[in-house]
Amino acid sequence: MTDEITSENKNAKLKDDQAAALVVAQAFIVFSAIYWFTQIESVRELLQLAYG
Repeated sequence: MTDEITSENKNAKLKDDQAAALVVAQAFIVFSAIYWFTQIESVRELLQLAYG
């Protein structure tokens, strides 16, 4: 009986950890995409200023 409970708790904790890791990974990807988009736009604006 206690083996089943601890097994269920381990499975629930594993699912929680996986969900948290997925959220962190998605946030990192979104942040990276926004960061690179702004960097590329900045370079394009500088090139437009330099060459017209």
